[in-house]
Amino acid sequence: MNPGRWDLQLTPSPNYVALDFHGPKNEGPENGRADGWTEVLINGNGYIRWVLSNKPGAIHGVVTGAGHAPVPGAPVLLEAYDPENRKRIHELRSARADMQGRYQFFGLAPGTYRVLSTFDIETPDPAEVDTLYPKTIKVEEGRDHSLDLDMSVLR
Repeated sequence: MNPGRWDLQLTPSPNYVALDFHGPKNEGPENGRADGWTEVLINGNGYIRWVLSNKPGAIHGVVTGAGHAPVPGAPVLLEAYDPENRKRIHELRSARADMQGRYQFFGLAPGTYRVLSTFDIETPDPAEVDTLYPKTIKVEEGRDHSLDLDMSVLR
């Protein structure tokens, strides 16, 4: 790579997740997450190294609405989140609930995520996510986490 400042992100196949990152001067990601964008200074010496795991995490659950009835086809949004700096790590992921209101996300790196379901906003910015009362979950390597959701409505 040419010398200079670089923003790097590794996006492995869904069977692998980035666990750790080290830059040329052994620097790591600012937010501690190897699955987001990382800024490094390349000066011609050193190396860049990601540590991968073949044990991604997952989240699954059921979206319910009024009267605790499942909501078929409900959109579900997943935000990789840095709770210390209160900011989004990378782009939102989305899924649709099946006919029984069930949803699933797989191929997740360990870390904190916010999850919500709403018909009100298709791609909310982080401040709008706050207004929809997302559920926060800490995903662990190799674990499939269960998280049921209530349909969020803008107030």
